[in-house]
Amino acid sequence: GRNSETTPSIATVDLRASRTFRFGGSKLELMLDVFNFFNRTNVLQVQNVQASATPIYGTPTRYGPRRQLQFGARYRF
Repeated sequence: GRNSETTPSIATVDLRASRTFRFGGSKLELMLDVFNFFNRTNVLQVQNVQASATPIYGTPTRYGPRRQLQFGARYRF
């Protein structure tokens, strides 16, 4: 049918954890961001051309990013 070929579903969980430390009138905030927390393989694109010189039809050709960590700090005075 029309538009019947779809890619697998995409699922990702992003988390942020932060902690604030006080030093007199100043504050230091440390942050940790985690993208794709469960490290799931997300297929973004599949082979959609049937030709003898290309990989097998329907195989994944492009994936989303794996788990990524980001650290940050914010100083307030």
